[in-house]
Amino acid sequence: MRPPTWDFYFYQLLSQRFELNDSDQRRLARLRKGYEGECRLDSSIQAAGLSSIYLQDVWLPSREGPATRGSQLDGLLVLPDCLLLLEAKHYSGSFRYQGKKSLLNDRPYHHNLVNQLENHVDDLRQFIESFHLPPIPIRALLIFTDDQLALEGTPGHFLTYAQWLDLLGQLTSRPPLASQSLYLRALSPWQFQNPHRPRQLAPVEEQLLRRGLLCGKCGWGPLERTRYKCSCPACDFSENKSRCYLRALYEYALLHPDQAITRRAVLDFLGEDANPKLVSKLLAHYAQQQAHGHGANVPYAIAQPHLKLHELLENPDQPIQIH
Repeated sequence: MRPPTWDFYFYQLLSQRFELNDSDQRRLARLRKGYEGECRLDSSIQAAGLSSIYLQDVWLPSREGPATRGSQLDGLLVLPDCLLLLEAKHYSGSFRYQGKKSLLNDRPYHHNLVNQLENHVDDLRQFIESFHLPPIPIRALLIFTDDQLALEGTPGHFLTYAQWLDLLGQLTSRPPLASQSLYLRALSPWQFQNPHRPRQLAPVEEQLLRRGLLCGKCGWGPLERTRYKCSCPACDFSENKSRCYLRALYEYALLHPDQAITRRAVLDFLGEDANPKLVSKLLAHYAQQQAHGHGANVPYAIAQPHLKLHELLENPDQPIQIH
């Protein structure tokens, strides 16, 4: 399963520690729905046996403007005769395509999906040219991943999920070519590299943020702790103590983008019963110290904590290393 975006983790974790307003709840719901669609797209490609030529969440940086400017591709299949750019939409209900007057569940839908795909194709073509790779045709498809969505008036490159599965069956029969590796090598490093960061916590959010170790399964807290384990009294989920602390360390970094991480701040986040020695060991091994010193306010940084948290959650048996 692909890692969720930093934005998705931010609002999901914030919802466990603070009561979201209506706007943030809607944003979290949209992010969750989008992630479900992307994962469904991934699963279909894995089931078709095409994972080796499939790239996820590809970031194409713009050659001009700020570092956060660029295109984000949900998926890209590197086929023998073309690059197949994929955009997933996990809408439910009904979607009637009428250009700028499209309707989603009978409400005006102002996002121009055709232009979005065309812009992605242009950006991908420029990216390929910048690496001096041989020209290759680029196709773009928009896939509606909800089986129950009612579609009307959509262009030919907008597919229902059933149509997409039929097309996948045809793609699996194409013999591979050595040239595919050129494009895979050039584009693979740009997976999961979106530089976008969530907003900073508002002062009231920071002040009222729920402290303590929370359950990694249901979000309940506080947890019951023994010498080696943290256990949830609500769902009976238990976790190695060092793993639980490391998960909370990544959660702190996710909720405080582009802010220095200090032992003092992490201990405040974890609550008065937190183990200072364990926090220090985890910072030393899993974070990058940004200045000399040994005090509680020495700054640390964790690069891409959303990817590190995802890896931790996906590998529950991987041992935690501490000095």
